Amino acid sequence: MTGTSRKPKEAVSESEQLTRARPGGRAAAVVAAVRKAAFELLAERGYEGVEIPDIAVRAGVNRTTIYRRWPTKSELLLDIMLEEMQAKVPTPDTGSFEGDLAELLASIARVLADPITRNLFHIMGVRADSDEQTAKAREEFWNERFVASGQIVTRAIARGEVAEGISARAVLELGAAPLFYRMLILGEPVDHRAAADIAAWVVGQNLAGFPLSVAKKH
Repeated sequence: MTGTSRKPKEAVSESEQLTRARPGGRAAAVVAAVRKAAFELLAERGYEGVEIPDIAVRAGVNRTTIYRRWPTKSELLLDIMLEEMQAKVPTPDTGSFEGDLAELLASIARVLADPITRNLFHIMGVRADSDEQTAKAREEFWNERFVASGQIVTRAIARGEVAEGISARAVLELGAAPLFYRMLILGEPVDHRAAADIAAWVVGQNLAGFPLSVAKKH
């Protein structure tokens, strides 16, 4: 009886694991370790005091593993912000437009209450004005957030609470603007009651008349 030879399995590097990005398993563990290390270092040193090699050491991975998925520090940190928003700002479905908007704004306020996250929004906003990669990452971040959160407007239109043709982005900008201004510019807290008050105010506005940049209309 002749034995059959088996082709040896090829080793899979950490970089390849990250690229495959399957949920669960080693790849997810590496990504989680990188994100955790980044947050810890940001808390300890601030944005300017953290670089990708530092994050790699803290996470226990090769720096090439991080560079393969996140070529720049700004892209890594914006990806972390997006992950935080996806996990902590789910798209609510309370059954009413005002209820959905109030819950959405309250969730955003809770995320912005974290000093590290709040600081990241500040830094990314400033750096995007002079850094093309940061600007691109920021645009992708907000586009994804508008799509996810815009579902509350789509449902409101279907229920007849909001007129056909109203831009989801217009509604979200109108609701989020006072919240971001208070928390990021003035440094004031926004609690659930304040979020509900903002939502109620938005519902009473002429949403069709809210101006949007021509380049940003959807």
